[in-house]
Amino acid sequence: MLGTSPRFALAVMTECAERTFLLTQKPGRKTIVLRPKGLFKDPFRLLTSEAKVPTARDIMTTTFHTLDPEVSIAQAIRLFKSVGEKENRRIFGMMVTDDDELLVGIISMYDILLFVRPKHIHVWGSMEDIDVAGLMESVCESAKSVRVGDIMSTDVITITPDTHLMVVLDIMTKKHIRRIPVVSGGRIEGIVYISDLFGYIGEKLAP
Repeated sequence: MLGTSPRFALAVMTECAERTFLLTQKPGRKTIVLRPKGLFKDPFRLLTSEAKVPTARDIMTTTFHTLDPEVSIAQAIRLFKSVGEKENRRIFGMMVTDDDELLVGIISMYDILLFVRPKHIHVWGSMEDIDVAGLMESVCESAKSVRVGDIMSTDVITITPDTHLMVVLDIMTKKHIRRIPVVSGGRIEGIVYISDLFGYIGEKLAP
């Protein structure tokens, strides 16, 4: 019943539970007998309770760290490193919260790299006389003290603990994001990393 709605599937199962069908094909071909009587005594239970619905709650990390928007880029990167060492994973971004612990943004490696990137780098190839020696060191030195709140992404996509994992998969692949905050009632409940989502799906593909 692939491609059918649960309501249609339920109707078919209910009918199958009450009747016995005999489907006979042309002579010389296999006769298919469908006798579902007794197999679907409770079709609604079959549709809803036998398979657990996988949600963000199943894979989200509930131990997480947040940043204050007033901290500098240098402080944020140091925290990335220290947390990564403790959790034995590479950290490339964190949620940013205000004094009430409400989510106000996310700072990621992409935000930092985009800020450090020279704005007119696309014309460098035609400028033979440009002096780029020491540019990386100079730019990074200037960026160290910039506040996280000045460069963070404020248009943050969030999910709830009950969001289906297929929806999470769709968001992450379409939006090309590595982490999604899990929020309930305005409060952060956890965070889903794309590595954890892949780990869950990987177990289904190759148990």
